[in-house]
Amino acid sequence: MLFRDAAELRAALLRLLAYPEATRRIADNARAYVAENRMLAYQVQARMEWYRSLWARREELNAALRERAPELFA
Repeated sequence: MLFRDAAELRAALLRLLAYPEATRRIADNARAYVAENRMLAYQVQARMEWYRSLWARREELNAALRERAPELFA
């Protein structure tokens, strides 16, 4: 739900109260989206693997950076 001002927010909230079934669908869809796509708990493993990959390749990555931007290592 999007709104530009307090009056639109009020109207949106009143619609939510007037249509509880639709409100429940919105809430259920939002909850499912967050659970599937935004929960930090589900991102931790992939993030840890990425950081470990960076650490394992640090020499290679530093060498590539040194070639691209030697001024950083002066």
